[in-house]
Amino acid sequence: EAEENRRKLRRTEARERSVVAQLDSLDREAGLARSYLTQLDTEAERLTREMRGADTALEVLTRRLSDRQVGFALRLRDIYKRSRGIQDLQVLLSADSFAELMRRSRYLSAVARQDREDYEAILRDRDALGAARARLSAQREAFESVRREKGAQVAALAARTRARRKLLAEVRKSVKTYQAAEAQFARERERSEAALRRLIAGAEEERARKRGEG
Repeated sequence: EAEENRRKLRRTEARERSVVAQLDSLDREAGLARSYLTQLDTEAERLTREMRGADTALEVLTRRLSDRQVGFALRLRDIYKRSRGIQDLQVLLSADSFAELMRRSRYLSAVARQDREDYEAILRDRDALGAARARLSAQREAFESVRREKGAQVAALAARTRARRKLLAEVRKSVKTYQAAEAQFARERERSEAALRRLIAGAEEERARKRGEG
């Protein structure tokens, strides 16, 4: 029984060393993962600042887009009002009205050209606005995906570490149990050896006494 206890003790101590080594490895891996997660948090702060800057730029683009649209509408209304005054074709063809007709024609041509440029600018602003939103959305999605993945890894490592620490506590409890049993066997063995020594000493004394009497 004592020998069996010693075998169990040796196996349990070996298991304890193995679990400790596993815990050391998990601690190192978890430390690296936490360090990387900290870097991600720093990157998140940078991305947040950039997103705020982008939001400001988007607001500026939105205002510019709105201003151009309002200006375009005002010019259309102005053209409509001016056009309503030309009711008699004979007035346009009269010599006295020809200069006014040319002036109005040049004005309308300039307004049309400006409106076309404004319209193209509106389209460019709208494309820039859409592209900026798309980039922000893609960056945010990619970043959140990486953070979720790394966060899950850190959580999994923490769970494995807790399980190993629980196992280590159980193994060490078993080691103490086997060590206590080993100590008890040692004490019993010592008592048995002491009793045997006393018996031998007593027997030798008895033989000596008998020799003396003879």
